[in-house]
Amino acid sequence: MKIKSSFVVNLIAIFISLISLVLIILADKSDDYSFLWLLPFTYLLCSVIFNRIFSLVSENFGVTLLLFLELFRLTILPVVFAYGDYASNYSGIADSFGNQAIMLMVYETVAVFATIFFCMRSKRIKRVVILHEETYYYSTRTISYLIVTLVIAFIVTIIIAPEGLLMYKNPFSIVDVNFTSAEGETFSVVSKYSSSFIKKLALVVHVYLMKILRFIVPLHIIVKIHNKDHNKRRFPLCIFVSLLSLLIIDGSLARSLIYCLVLMYVSAVIYRKETKIYKYLFIASLTVTSYFVLRMMLVNTQLNHWAYFSKVLNAYFSGIPNTGGTIKLTFEPGELIKYFFCDYFQSIPFGNTIFGVSDVSFQNYFNAYNHTYGQIPTTIGVGYLYFGALLSPLYSVLFSYLTYRFGLLAKESRDIIRKGAFVFASLSCAMGIVMYYLQISLTSLGTVLIPILLISFMARKRQKKVKTESIDEE
Repeated sequence: MKIKSSFVVNLIAIFISLISLVLIILADKSDDYSFLWLLPFTYLLCSVIFNRIFSLVSENFGVTLLLFLELFRLTILPVVFAYGDYASNYSGIADSFGNQAIMLMVYETVAVFATIFFCMRSKRIKRVVILHEETYYYSTRTISYLIVTLVIAFIVTIIIAPEGLLMYKNPFSIVDVNFTSAEGETFSVVSKYSSSFIKKLALVVHVYLMKILRFIVPLHIIVKIHNKDHNKRRFPLCIFVSLLSLLIIDGSLARSLIYCLVLMYVSAVIYRKETKIYKYLFIASLTVTSYFVLRMMLVNTQLNHWAYFSKVLNAYFSGIPNTGGTIKLTFEPGELIKYFFCDYFQSIPFGNTIFGVSDVSFQNYFNAYNHTYGQIPTTIGVGYLYFGALLSPLYSVLFSYLTYRFGLLAKESRDIIRKGAFVFASLSCAMGIVMYYLQISLTSLGTVLIPILLISFMARKRQKKVKTESIDEE
């Protein structure tokens, strides 16, 4: 009898949760984080109650990534945190909110699992949607013309504001201990070199164009390679093209990894090697782990290894200290409402200029209040501030639904450009729960998803009508 891979993955998740639970119980206790054991216990409980969700592994790439990210954040990270003497980038004030932050994360986890579970129950999968469906494919020539136009515009921004090139880091200096320092951050460069309106406009347009080009150019090359020769021997070449995106590193190393991951996934799909992508995911995880181990060896720190990784991983994966640092924020009357609307205004291209909110930033206030730099407030923490404890998972529920929905659209899409865009959107929403927060994920959707879908629409060519059948499955 063949055992389903989803069942195996579910068992592995349960096993890891159990091991994490035991290790945390055996670790030295802290009164501020006495509820820490609840995180792996909650993931264990949800993995049993909502076990059907694991059937989406390999079927819905966004949900698959979300499950693994949550597994890491709720089982492995708490162990590192406990054995690292609860080290973080925050002061002791955030520690006093530790147990409250844990309870919010427990609430969020149940809400995320329940949302995806009920999405699965309510979805009637349509293998073919409509009889006499109009099918489309896009013109590679039109796409090429659009790309050339965007490249020319991008070059113009460099001519007007060559300082825009300072946003990018040398990928061969990745082992440098200052590689992720504040110098060269996109916001810092734009703020520092915007000596005139034209120059500021050029720098901002430069940022938007790069987000589109670094995705659409390699994706278009991958499609052209496949169109020229469907032989699977071309698959490694597409993977190589995907890896080239790692050479472009701006203020966020994670962003380069996301682009690379999406491009590799699309390559695997068009060559019918979807199972291969999880091998690459494993290799990528080992590579990232090796990177941080190397940085730890180079950094002159008095911290032990556990404490070092506790600080680094909590910063990247929206850990308990980040949530504690979020919910402890205090605001003047009406100030919270201002930040609420600015999250949406600033996610719109040129929103800072259009709405005059360039000096308003929830993330900047968060870091200033906590005396940190480059840290990101958590989605559940922001939800708690905006909506109160009862409705605190509202944004997390929304991102869970969008992760599932975009993943479904990616699987059903016949247009490779649209498929890639939906995979990107699904990953961005998944990371909106575990690594980012509302404004960052919405910005990704507004500056990448929508422009890519627009390009795909402009390049579509209509084919003759094809008679198909509609098959519904529960």
